[in-house]
Amino acid sequence: MQTEMQHDPNEEVRRQFRLQVNAACHQLSRSSFQQEPAYVAALMGKLAGMQIQIGSSWLATTVVNDRGARSAESEFGADFAIVFESTSGISKAVLGQAKGSGIDELRHAERKNFLRQCGLIAQKTRHFVGLEVPTAPNTMPIIRKGVSGPPVSIEAGRPLDDYLTDVFIACQHGDRRSSFVQAVKTSDLLQLRIMVAE
Repeated sequence: MQTEMQHDPNEEVRRQFRLQVNAACHQLSRSSFQQEPAYVAALMGKLAGMQIQIGSSWLATTVVNDRGARSAESEFGADFAIVFESTSGISKAVLGQAKGSGIDELRHAERKNFLRQCGLIAQKTRHFVGLEVPTAPNTMPIIRKGVSGPPVSIEAGRPLDDYLTDVFIACQHGDRRSSFVQAVKTSDLLQLRIMVAE
């Protein structure tokens, strides 16, 4: 006698969320957002407010100020933040540094600068990522989890929809300190000045 397979409602939630992320990314044409900061801003705009489970959990995003010598990006190394929030009180966030091509393809000086920026982020949180902006049409951005070290390094990449669905909202990555989550909700990140990584 065949046993009836159990339906996992969480699996359906994750499947629907993955479809949302996939659709959002495929709506962004790299030819329309050729420079990496413009693409990242557009992507964060697409993800902002995205529902994970209708009415109970969602994403918030921040694009970090990057103009001027004392900008938040130059001080803290981050380009963006992604926040998970839920009505059950769970919240967490990651900071990220983006690159307009594959991180492994960067020239030595560019890679060194990328890791320097990750090092600035790692002074505030162990939960950070590198984002590789897609260079080919109809491809997904790649997320690479950061390793705070020392030395600071970056793990192998995975598509953004995989990371958000199977890692971030599955509670395998993300800084849960409420003070950190609040700090990364503003583009100037000024509240980070008084924080150290945990």
